[in-house]
Amino acid sequence: ANRVAIDLLIQQLYEAKLLATVEATALVDDMPRLEAARVPIEQWLADGSITARLFFEDGDDYEAALRLIAGHGYRLERADRGQHWYARVYRGVTQRIVMRLGLSESGSQFALNDPSTDIIVHRGHSHSLGRTFDPRLGARGDVTKLLLGGSCGSFGGMTTPEFLSAFGGHLMLADNDAGEATVNGPLLLKILDGVADRKGGWDEYGLDEYVSKSGILLPNDPAFAVMRRMQAAAP
Repeated sequence: ANRVAIDLLIQQLYEAKLLATVEATALVDDMPRLEAARVPIEQWLADGSITARLFFEDGDDYEAALRLIAGHGYRLERADRGQHWYARVYRGVTQRIVMRLGLSESGSQFALNDPSTDIIVHRGHSHSLGRTFDPRLGARGDVTKLLLGGSCGSFGGMTTPEFLSAFGGHLMLADNDAGEATVNGPLLLKILDGVADRKGGWDEYGLDEYVSKSGILLPNDPAFAVMRRMQAAAP
């Protein structure tokens, strides 16, 4: 696993033009390539909608999120069994946010296996990340979902061998800093709008400020590719 990490580091230095020798060129040519994660636009918009399910642990965080989405034109569609569906239409796409106050293993497991749910968001604390994303249960593998860890330091919890073994085939967005409602909420809304605008590359979403100032790691961050490669190479 350490050899994989070293190889990938050499590759990144070479592509950043920090290594420019004949030996480096030959070494890099023999290495596996890092593939930049893309947004599965066609899959997510196949039904004309983009759906995110959010699981909250704290009432204040939940209420702040309600105010945020109301200010962006989302309106209540329906409520059922502790969950509330909010939606708006943008660029001809129905953007839907399903919110639940109270972490629920059964609810999150449904979301992880529901083909109409595209994004699942943990809005609890770091110690309860596994209640939203339980590696013992995993997720269906025939569709690609975005798993968003909104808790403090969620990158660590989302790159353990157990987590990657269960969810490594999905896209991940994590926080390497303090999880903040003032970051998680607007970040999700920008992603939903970017999907409706059919932006296929994560670098098109205008999220640089969240990366540089708030410790956000996007799905195309090389760190995720490195951790997946190391997991795959582990004995």
